Amino acid sequence: MHSKPSRRPASLRLSSTLLAAGLALGALAPAAAASSVTEAGRVETAGGSVTLAAAPRAKSTVTPARCAETFHAAFADILAGPYAALKAAAMAPAATDAGARPSDLPGALVFAPPPRPRSTTEAAALRSAASLARRGARMGAAPADANARWVAARIREDLADFLTQGPSPYLCSGIDNYLTTLKRQADTIAIGPDRRAGDLAVQTEAARQSLKSALDALKPVPVPVAAPADRPDAGIVAQTLRSTVGLGREAMGPPMLMANRGDEASRLSEGQTDPDLPPLGLDETRALSSEADILAAVDRLAGAIEAAGLFAPAPQADPAPSLDAGPTDSVITGSVAPAAPPRPVIARLAEIRPRLATTASPIRDPRLRLALQGAFADLEALDYLRVAALEPADPLRAAMSATFEAIAAAHAKACDCRP
Repeated sequence: MHSKPSRRPASLRLSSTLLAAGLALGALAPAAAASSVTEAGRVETAGGSVTLAAAPRAKSTVTPARCAETFHAAFADILAGPYAALKAAAMAPAATDAGARPSDLPGALVFAPPPRPRSTTEAAALRSAASLARRGARMGAAPADANARWVAARIREDLADFLTQGPSPYLCSGIDNYLTTLKRQADTIAIGPDRRAGDLAVQTEAARQSLKSALDALKPVPVPVAAPADRPDAGIVAQTLRSTVGLGREAMGPPMLMANRGDEASRLSEGQTDPDLPPLGLDETRALSSEADILAAVDRLAGAIEAAGLFAPAPQADPAPSLDAGPTDSVITGSVAPAAPPRPVIARLAEIRPRLATTASPIRDPRLRLALQGAFADLEALDYLRVAALEPADPLRAAMSATFEAIAAAHAKACDCRP
């Protein structure tokens, strides 16, 4: 007699089904819900099911207000360090180089850049060169002109107001735009160390392009001419043509290097030049990386203008003063700083300008005049930027850059907040 197999109670079967359904629904839960729980462990039951124990993730206690407090706490170190150096540099008197007079440079650009379309970086490089030309040989910490002194004072006062303000929960906002505005104003005083190399590279390419355009504009306009008389006879030209390889005999080498002739003599093919075309020359816009290169470019362009007959007559130079002191000559005593030797590029441009930028110049085409003056202006700006790249950083501008960088570093460290 067979016994009936034991059957599970209905309630147990229902519990197992609900447990399986619950596990399936838990596996299909959204990813957002999974990000708010933490897996605590696994529990194996007798039926083989798995139970997950989860706990809520701890909420972050870092808030934007807390980050603003941390950022504000860093102001004390900036005031005691970079900003104190900025105040000292701004209060220093404007000094000059003891070995050279400030008058060895004209104090302005000899050739003003003519108006033409320029990119943003090219315009910034020209503004930097104009600022350097206004400063001349003055290398003191304090700005020399009134406009630069006013801008420097406003930047210093604005930084003082910013670094001494009270705490605010919104202190971390707008710092990037604030520093960008201050840097743009500081660039009107002197070139920052981070802009020197960039301005020099941009101006080098601009000078190269304008020099090439000016030299091309000086070339005569090509006009149609008759065929030259020294053109070879048509029969001679026909004899130099290469016949089809293998037409009369078997070729004795690579087909492109063999010429099959009637006398069965083979030789390498020779290239022929077109007598109507001028010979190819070297690029006239060579490197512009040194003072000698820039001076050579100025002389090359001036020589082309002279050869084209577009220079005005050279003005008569004033007679040199006599070295013999007369009885009525005044005597100057005391220590006088020797005059510095003029910069070769600036001195050469000062000689060229009276012969070019004058109504006596034979140039009647305004576009040609603008092209020539623009090339000289770009070469002059390049010389100022080249010299500035070799000199030490301006003390006041370097102190401003250090203060800006300290504020940016403190902001990046403290204001990385997520609620």
